[in-house]
Amino acid sequence: MRLEKPKTKDSKNFRKLEDFSEASSGEILRRIDLENFKTDSFAIADFELECAHLFRDDFTNASFENCNFTDIVFSHCNFSNSIFSFCGFQRCSFRDCKLVGCNFTDASFLNTEISNTTLRYANFTTSNFKNCIFENSDLKNVYFQEIKNKSIEMHESDLREAQFLKAPLKGIDLSSCRLEGISINTQDIKGAIIEAFQAQDLIHLLGVTVK
Repeated sequence: MRLEKPKTKDSKNFRKLEDFSEASSGEILRRIDLENFKTDSFAIADFELECAHLFRDDFTNASFENCNFTDIVFSHCNFSNSIFSFCGFQRCSFRDCKLVGCNFTDASFLNTEISNTTLRYANFTTSNFKNCIFENSDLKNVYFQEIKNKSIEMHESDLREAQFLKAPLKGIDLSSCRLEGISINTQDIKGAIIEAFQAQDLIHLLGVTVK
């Protein structure tokens, strides 16, 4: 898959932002560089962020409901237990981030890459994906329920005990991922691509016992 990358080539000319708390609901913020900002329980809604680089920022327990993020690079950021419901992500990249327990219900992801990132217990219920890649990431116990998938790739990622409900994986190559304890039905796993040894992690779907 060929993704459209974030348009941040001139990031060295971005405005240095010291305090993100100056952002307000309904605002559009563009061309900023935010580093080492830390807050807890920050909340904003109906906000737009465009062309930005966030590095080593801590937004634990934050709320970003109905916000849009376009051409953003999130690097080494912590958004654990934050809310991103009804948010839109376009040409975004999450690199080496913590998204543990994040709520992405009804979010939309277009040309978004998530790599070397921890997403344990994140919730993507009824989210939309188009041209998205998960790479070398921890997706244990993640919820992918009733998602709309128009091209997802998953590489070298840990899907142990992840839950897929009404989330068809037809055509998705899972051969480099860990699948132990994955929760999915036979209809949704139909057409997925796996290695022969991974079949033992899915044989229970047939209701049989292997001696």
